[in-house]
Amino acid sequence: MSTCFSTDDVRLQQIFSDYFEAMAHLLDQDSSLMAASSWNDNGQRQFVHDSETLYRSDFFPGLGWMLNKNIWKELEPKLPGAYPFHDGVGMGHFFKQYLEPIRLNDQLVDWKSKDLTYLFEPNYAAESGALVSQAMPVSASNELQVASRVDGDVRVEYTRQSEFEHLAATFGVFRELKDGIPRTAYKGVVVFRWHGSKRIFFVSSDSPFIRDR
Repeated sequence: MSTCFSTDDVRLQQIFSDYFEAMAHLLDQDSSLMAASSWNDNGQRQFVHDSETLYRSDFFPGLGWMLNKNIWKELEPKLPGAYPFHDGVGMGHFFKQYLEPIRLNDQLVDWKSKDLTYLFEPNYAAESGALVSQAMPVSASNELQVASRVDGDVRVEYTRQSEFEHLAATFGVFRELKDGIPRTAYKGVVVFRWHGSKRIFFVSSDSPFIRDR
């Protein structure tokens, strides 16, 4: 049994139930997964390519997610009765830059028939590490120009948070980090599409994908 959570301003699509039914099986089979979501913080139309590609992330998703029964029973007693809304700045620019351009899925996908075993931790870590290793390393001093000219995937390594924020601002993806983890990151890697199917990898120097090579 699983439980779905969503903010009250999320618009649900026809395939919502099929998608999360498929995700429920993953949650039950892989104890390293805490939650499943259909949200991608870097899902703006210029950064996505394939509606059927799913990612693992160490950054907890916003807007909506699903927990299985065991995780819910662990967390429910610790959750506050009300969310503390703090004073903040106007969100108009934030919405225009990051949320309004999010590409909504426009394809019907039979998620329950898909082989999603690539998302199991050992499989996903191995495939992700291989993709990062095979990507062309690019200097952070001219990453945008080189990435635009290279045909294949590109890897840009960074050491400090300020370097990541510069990279994110240069390409236009989310700059925010929480507890040192960028949005959508997995093992220190943020990946998004660029000019179609090309992958751009922002790779932390602490990532095991490059630290252990």
